[in-house]
Amino acid sequence: MPQDSPVRSIMRQVRNTGVSISEYDVDLTLPRGGGRGLSVHAAPLVDDDRSIVLSVHAYGAARNMERQLVHRSAARSVS
Repeated sequence: MPQDSPVRSIMRQVRNTGVSISEYDVDLTLPRGGGRGLSVHAAPLVDDDRSIVLSVHAYGAARNMERQLVHRSAARSVS
């Protein structure tokens, strides 16, 4: 991953602040060309403050999961 990658920037922010961060529609350009829109969630590991848990999803997949959660929450509110 390139040094100027937005994912590395998110990881640095988590290390510096100790707070979880979520970013949506992050552009990641791949070394061989091309790129993707991603959803990135980063959080410090509780037992090891130098480690980070990083969850990366293709933006379309993350968006679909979010829609499902919103739909389920709305369905529970109605019933």
